[in-house]
Amino acid sequence: MAMNTKMKSAIALSSLTAVLLTFSGCGSDDETTSTGGGSGVSCLEGTVLSGDCTSDITLTKDMQWEIDGLVKIKDGATLTIEAGTTVYGKEGANYIVVTKGSKIMAVGTAAEPIIFTSEIAKDNQVLGDVGQWGGLTILGSAPINHADAFYEVDETDADFAFGGTNAVDNSGVLQYVKILNSGKTIVTDLEINGLSLAGVGSGTTVENIEIINSSDDCLEIWGGTVNVSDIVMTNCNDDSFDLDYGYVGNATNITVNVTSAGAHSGFEISSGGDSPMTEPTITNFTITKVDGTNDGGIYIKDDTTAPHFVNGTITTAGLDTTFKTKLAFSAAQNNTLTMTSVTASPSVSASGSGETDILAIYNNQ
Repeated sequence: MAMNTKMKSAIALSSLTAVLLTFSGCGSDDETTSTGGGSGVSCLEGTVLSGDCTSDITLTKDMQWEIDGLVKIKDGATLTIEAGTTVYGKEGANYIVVTKGSKIMAVGTAAEPIIFTSEIAKDNQVLGDVGQWGGLTILGSAPINHADAFYEVDETDADFAFGGTNAVDNSGVLQYVKILNSGKTIVTDLEINGLSLAGVGSGTTVENIEIINSSDDCLEIWGGTVNVSDIVMTNCNDDSFDLDYGYVGNATNITVNVTSAGAHSGFEISSGGDSPMTEPTITNFTITKVDGTNDGGIYIKDDTTAPHFVNGTITTAGLDTTFKTKLAFSAAQNNTLTMTSVTASPSVSASGSGETDILAIYNNQ
């Protein structure tokens, strides 16, 4: 990746639209402060973000900020977003990727959450719907179980590499953030989720997040060790909570509401490898699905997946099952996957080649 150059520019003050932007060159202690429009920052023109951001940027709540196309936070840059700020994308593949070594500091509050949404819904909330812009992706350097992994939206882009050996890698903070009306198909089977965390480490904070209306997954985690808590996912048309690539973090206080007929699993959990297995601990969770949905409340998609489920309720309707499985369980899976205080409503049911295995674990709680 290209190294940062020293950047200094003096920007005139606008008395009506003062926006603080601070950016520094790589390897330099110099700092330049910019107010009003962001002239001199390569990825910012006025209030529009586009292209590669290679120096630090702060988005303030007194303005609304547009994402135009792919916006990369790269080369060690930090994107800071103030509490109460709105960031929006037009229809299409307009999305943010925070690359390895860079950070996002999006620290909202309960009273002033940070909102990512579509231009359509920004102008009229009633018109908010799935698939109206892209989403937010964070790439880190924590362990995964795949070699040479790249964010699937474009596996030819060197900036999209993720995974490494730093279990405590820190990609920043997401706190009191709402991601609304997201999800975009690039080509068949390559979609942008509401929120994607790939190889993200436990030094990263992800808590009090709402993801509502996504045409793909609400939240997908590819490997890593990041802990997530107080996550609410509603009306995501693929899987709501998708875990893969050897993810081993803790997920606490997880609420999934699958509200559209034709949508898929509440949790989809797979691994594709056993070094490590996908083995998160998911505690205090609720999955609620309406009639006409499919792929189970929880879908265990391979035989190298062994999560620990603690204190959860799974409610399905119609022909959908509590659990769906793809393969008969391996010995390691049967010895590792656990359930404690998990209940099913209206009654427990299962399907697939591992049906007997998953029901035995459920019934032996």
